[in-house]
Amino acid sequence: MESLMDIRQVAEALRLSPVTIRLKVYKGELPYVKIGRRCLFKPEDISALVEQSYRPAWLPAREHA
Repeated sequence: MESLMDIRQVAEALRLSPVTIRLKVYKGELPYVKIGRRCLFKPEDISALVEQSYRPAWLPAREHA
């Protein structure tokens, strides 16, 4: 069985507060497994969140001649 991450571990990995992670759960932005009172997360779901949130750098504006 794969290892699951708790809210504290996800917050540390993403450098966000645990409150922000709980808000993402509440808004349905982050899938989780509820076991008892604990919300647990699959590491691949956290990676997918990072990938879908990725924004490439803006290209420099063309210089006019």
